[in-house]
Amino acid sequence: MIRNAMKRLIANLPLTLFVLAVSLVLAEFAVRILLPAYDPSGLVRFVTGDGDQPTLGPKATVVRHVDPSGDFDVEMRFNGYGLRDARDLARADADDWFLVGDSYSMGHGVEATERFGELLVQRLGRDIFNVAIPGDFNNYGRLIHYARGFNAPVEKVIFGICMENDLYRYSQATTESRASGTQGASLTVRTKQALKAHSALYVYATTMLRRSPWLHELTVDAGLAGTPHDGLVAGDFDQQVIDDSLKRLEEISVGIERRVILIVPSRGLWLDGYRELADRYHRAFVDGARRRGFEVVDPRAALEAGGEPLRYHFAHDPHWTADGHRLVARVLGDYLLEHPD
Repeated sequence: MIRNAMKRLIANLPLTLFVLAVSLVLAEFAVRILLPAYDPSGLVRFVTGDGDQPTLGPKATVVRHVDPSGDFDVEMRFNGYGLRDARDLARADADDWFLVGDSYSMGHGVEATERFGELLVQRLGRDIFNVAIPGDFNNYGRLIHYARGFNAPVEKVIFGICMENDLYRYSQATTESRASGTQGASLTVRTKQALKAHSALYVYATTMLRRSPWLHELTVDAGLAGTPHDGLVAGDFDQQVIDDSLKRLEEISVGIERRVILIVPSRGLWLDGYRELADRYHRAFVDGARRRGFEVVDPRAALEAGGEPLRYHFAHDPHWTADGHRLVARVLGDYLLEHPD
């Protein structure tokens, strides 16, 4: 009897797989049509740089940037240069500032007018050209070169340095692996990245799992889902990470008159299991940058002043909320007004 049941199961396997495949395809289309917020085709797709060309946003494009978990729903408008900025690089002059950095400086999750760079414009009364795009120091260097290619006099720069992912051994890692986020990635990680980029059904399912604490915990334990803390540095302190990062930052800032670093503190400073290591990297980088002649603005104390520094980050997404940008704009603005040109 068991043998007959196995035979029937094997005989019906092709049909079962076909029905399952059709069901998944139909479910995928249903989610895209009925729940468009989960459609990955609406996500911001950056154009990866090649050679001297930096990674940029989609040129002359307006998209909705929606977080399926409900953290944000904002408009992202990219100009003809592929930058999230309304200013024309060709009209920049020597008195203008340039903001170079990653997604924090670009304003991930907030409206353009809520970004700390735009708030600084209002306070300082000067133009600040936002040339920030997700990437690392290598891409920051290309962005500076890119802006200069349009005759922009990049002489005053604010570098938004993210302590969570900007620092690494630049002398060993390849730019391509850092840009793609696949350096050493397992098959499971690469599969999840592909599904997140192409499947609305996957985005919807994982979002629902995040909203159910016990189911989310189950899938995290099984390695099928991540947490908001994924990507935080763990392990032992590595001085070469600091040395390589500072060396690369010096290389890309050659010829810049004022070099102001805005520290984007790691959330690890305030999370169990990460505090000691995050604090060591934080202090080592800040001290090293100052020794090398960079001006450093560190909003850590201001973020911690109210006793709830993580409230300036979204609940599920790691980036700053509009409140976080306002606080950082105040700290950075105070410094620049106290230290004029």
